[in-house]
Amino acid sequence: MLSEVLNQAKLNGEIVALYGDRDETTKFEVGYIVEFDKDYFILERVTPAGKSDGYLLDRMQSIYHVELGTLYLKKMLRLIKYNGIKRQKNLFDKNDLLLSFIKFAFQDKKIMSVELCDSSNRDIIGRVKKFDSDSCTVTQITDFGEQNGYSTCNLADISSIVYNSEDEKVLEILNNCNKTIHI
Repeated sequence: MLSEVLNQAKLNGEIVALYGDRDETTKFEVGYIVEFDKDYFILERVTPAGKSDGYLLDRMQSIYHVELGTLYLKKMLRLIKYNGIKRQKNLFDKNDLLLSFIKFAFQDKKIMSVELCDSSNRDIIGRVKKFDSDSCTVTQITDFGEQNGYSTCNLADISSIVYNSEDEKVLEILNNCNKTIHI
């Protein structure tokens, strides 16, 4: 049933609220379903101010509640329109969504935060350095935007990825400042 709702939202380009944190049932993600398969979904995220907030790749099993057409989502549509936000083109291959997402991150070279093994943590933060069909190596970035070695994980252990959100954009700025501004 949830797959049918997500598919209709995707086909209609409808904004959704996805609930996935069973410990905090008032917490949700807002955005557009870009793609999904039996294992993962990709959400083009929107901030509470109606601005683009990167992408979320997460497990389908994490979703327990979907909202469509609410007053809050109508408010978000007004803010999105006010901010002039345009939808991104779907660049992801439904046949292997996770690998396709990693490939996109590698080519786009923006910062991502990776959760491993349903830890509820940002276990790896950085840019994809290399990948194959089984694993991914990330150039790690600290909370101060400094490079901090490399981390490799199995793709099968990835629970979710947040890509180029406001948090990652701040790290991107700091990382670029560290290269050009010396204090």
